[in-house]
Amino acid sequence: MDKYIVLTLNYYYNEKGITQVSINELKNFINETFNKSYTTENIIKKGLTPYMIDNRVNIDFENNIYSIDNDVTLLHIANKKLNKYIHLNTKKKSDSKFIVTYQKYTVTNPYEVLNYYENNSDNEYDTTKIKEYLQGKGKEKNLLDAVTKSNVSKLAKKSIIIITYEFKDNGLVITRVEAKKNK
Repeated sequence: MDKYIVLTLNYYYNEKGITQVSINELKNFINETFNKSYTTENIIKKGLTPYMIDNRVNIDFENNIYSIDNDVTLLHIANKKLNKYIHLNTKKKSDSKFIVTYQKYTVTNPYEVLNYYENNSDNEYDTTKIKEYLQGKGKEKNLLDAVTKSNVSKLAKKSIIIITYEFKDNGLVITRVEAKKNK
């Protein structure tokens, strides 16, 4: 359950810029997105695990709020693996089931992205947003936007992610996630 909590908080922070989420909101997002049936009590009982602490999660039990510490250190930025996903195709398995394939690019060293652009004299890419991210002032998206099809083989590892989505109870849920190495 702690991984779902961390994934949810990272989603809210990276996609919406929100650092605090109520336990009810957290429970609803996890149950709807990951097809789980957690209760508020389950989440409260889970408390704060070492995994959550490693991922900068805090809990305010008085107000029932989970938060993520967005005050990151340069060491955290340097050690964080960043993933970029590009949709490859969608297959309809049945009226309610779809299989979607994504190309996953994993940047293991964000400084390599900056070095690539600064050392490549043929490129006129503006590295300001990359530098902002590396200083802890920008979003991950700033760095990932610099990873393109033309330079991905030098900057990131590739793999394939296959996700099966199914319509259930008037909602879309993930029923299976499969990772494959690129051949």
